[in-house]
Amino acid sequence: MSALFAPHASFVLTLVVLGTMVVMGEKIPPAIMFMVGLCVALLVNYPNVDMQRQRIDAHARAALMMAGPARSGRVRGP
Repeated sequence: MSALFAPHASFVLTLVVLGTMVVMGEKIPPAIMFMVGLCVALLVNYPNVDMQRQRIDAHARAALMMAGPARSGRVRGP
């Protein structure tokens, strides 16, 4: 895939995923649409499995650190 195509494809993919979440939110859970969009984005931007693993590993720790307090109930609203 050319270097110029990937940003445009990512933008279009973002619009498609968000649009599907809004229009079909009752039929398809947003989490499923997010996961499908993530898989397609990884394939478009990082076609090699090793590159995909490096990107996931680079961000997994930070994502788990952000999700930890929310899952444990330590984040409370007013």
